[in-house]
Amino acid sequence: RFGNGFYCDAQGNAKVKELRVTLTDWPDYVFSDGYRLMSLGEVEDYISENGHLPQMPSAMEVEQEGADLGEMNRLLLQKVEELTLYIIDLQKQIEELKSNR
Repeated sequence: RFGNGFYCDAQGNAKVKELRVTLTDWPDYVFSDGYRLMSLGEVEDYISENGHLPQMPSAMEVEQEGADLGEMNRLLLQKVEELTLYIIDLQKQIEELKSNR
């Protein structure tokens, strides 16, 4: 036990009450006009070739090097924001198809 709500056991497992990571370059840029969202076809091709999402580390990289929790959180939020844009686009396509009936 190290105090301030931080615990570490003999196997190296840590337990914290709160962890704050400070980062810059938070992915709000995904919603800017200049952001290039890959097409779903491009994403599918990338996954087929690499076995993981673009910009995300592979399982092998994480097993060998570990994962930076702050950077991983940033990347996950970027992917959530990209998914949101894909969903908005799909909803627009659905609405257009409904109106063209």
